[in-house]
Amino acid sequence: MCSLLIIVSLAATTSQDSQLQKFAEWMGVGTGNIVLDASAGLLAQLEHELTAGCRLAMTADTLAAIYRASSDPKPLGRMIEEKCATLLVIGWNEASGHDSALSWLTKGQVNRVSSSIEPSKAEIVFHFPSAGRAWSRQFASLNLSASRETAHPTFELSADASETTTILLASGKPAFLHIGWPKCCQIFLISGSGTPDIDQPLSREKGIEETYDRIIPFLIFVRGSFGDFSWHGIQNTARFIIDDPLLADTYGCLHYSSLFDSMQRHKFGTTIAFIPWNYRRTSRRWAESFLEKQVNLSICIHGCDHTNREFGSQDAETLAHQAGVSVARMERHEERTRLPFERVMVFPQGYFSKAAIHALRRNKYLAAVNTSCFPIDGSSGELRMGDFLRPAITRFDGFPIFRRHYPRRLIDIAFDLFLGKPAFIVEHHPYLGDGCLKLESFVEDLQKVEPDLTWPTLSSQIEKSCLMRRCGDGSYAVKFVTGKFVLRNDQKTRTHFVLEKDEPGESIIGSVLVDGKAMPFSFRQNGIQFEVELDAGQAGRIEIVDEPRESLPIKRLGVGYSFGVFVRRELSEFRDNALSKHPAILKRAKKIADRLRVTGDRKRRQS
Repeated sequence: MCSLLIIVSLAATTSQDSQLQKFAEWMGVGTGNIVLDASAGLLAQLEHELTAGCRLAMTADTLAAIYRASSDPKPLGRMIEEKCATLLVIGWNEASGHDSALSWLTKGQVNRVSSSIEPSKAEIVFHFPSAGRAWSRQFASLNLSASRETAHPTFELSADASETTTILLASGKPAFLHIGWPKCCQIFLISGSGTPDIDQPLSREKGIEETYDRIIPFLIFVRGSFGDFSWHGIQNTARFIIDDPLLADTYGCLHYSSLFDSMQRHKFGTTIAFIPWNYRRTSRRWAESFLEKQVNLSICIHGCDHTNREFGSQDAETLAHQAGVSVARMERHEERTRLPFERVMVFPQGYFSKAAIHALRRNKYLAAVNTSCFPIDGSSGELRMGDFLRPAITRFDGFPIFRRHYPRRLIDIAFDLFLGKPAFIVEHHPYLGDGCLKLESFVEDLQKVEPDLTWPTLSSQIEKSCLMRRCGDGSYAVKFVTGKFVLRNDQKTRTHFVLEKDEPGESIIGSVLVDGKAMPFSFRQNGIQFEVELDAGQAGRIEIVDEPRESLPIKRLGVGYSFGVFVRRELSEFRDNALSKHPAILKRAKKIADRLRVTGDRKRRQS
């Protein structure tokens, strides 16, 4: 199998060519270039450069130019059949020459390109037909919407298009096609000029979701064409997270007995994002009862005192204190109740600073799981499209921040699962007020998206989260993101692995341990790299050990702060346990609190 994507272009390389090359390389696919001289025979140049089994990509303009320059298209067709395993042609539109080249390439199965979808500010609905599931995988049968101000070209199929599979529809018309040629050549056609740029800056307001319609077709092509030779995840996992509740029989609309019954019937797992301030408040009776049930429930860390934007501070001493106190409280909670906890942080209100990430790493947290991956003090464009194609964001101190989603849009979960990321879903207790019916419906929909979905604990998913790709020599390259990582060799023979992890600098890493033994490692382009060999079925436990750092002075927050935390927690629980059952009163109370500026909501609008 050819592991390179050969990009064919005319003398002047276009932005589409260069962006496609960057995208392929980011996804682990090596690339090559063939630049044709328009003053000489284009087909002869191309045929001279190619060998059997090539995987080619070019723009529709380039293909149209080669087609026009061929007095007889039969040799061009023969070359594609004999030398191309895969051909991707992008950028189809109504430009002169596209239609004739398109009809020839598809043997008349596609007649022409149409721009009947007029430019407007209205949303275009994209749909992944179930018939294309072999290529679109988890996206099959799902929709997504995008607002576009330019026309979106689509293909017009002939009456006999039996060899054509539509992978994506735009407003009901084909926009991404697969066509099988004789002798196993696979042809992929993507309309429009929206080649994704992995360096495109993203923001909290306009995240990766804004690019789905442009990026997903190229993800599908890379995975479908290169398979395990491209970066891919190795697990299909999910977890439902509930923020804030106490561990008791009931909390607001959450009835643990109903939740446990639902989890067992529908075979899903739940994690409670537990506020460490409540560490004394779990009864031993409840803990013993829970342990006896052996349900798939776990506990992680939700802030420290859960004050407004407490991890949005930039005070290193305060953040180190809060991160350390959170762990100490959870350890005392575990000692008293025998309920283990996961060293994973969920930030209150979703806000965190870069200094907070540094504090978590200093205190040996495994990861953060958050609704936003953008720090409140981040600079514009600091996170880019490519960052969100990795299992977690690691741009800040090399520490992983995993994304989670509210159960609103299946396309967001499918995007994570397609990339091999853990699918983390979050809600609060009111979501369960119907006896878990909405949750059960969402879980059923998820299991249709990914029938092989499993629900391990947060830590289990995070410690195994990585990207992997097969190398030509039979070894595997692995990108992992956590300081503790479990690598299992699922091959049938002893296998060599080359591992790498993003790290901010040489001075931080003290050693790399594999099953407790120090391993040699090197620094490569803002990261570390090392190699291991594992027998078939063997799992290696890898740990990145940081150099010891000086302890920061203990931060005393004072009696006034502690009293304020107490009042806030009592009011929050009154809201959740009493007012939440009376929506009209709760709505009125929220308006009053907003006017008094005692919630984070008003401050968020002013910031």
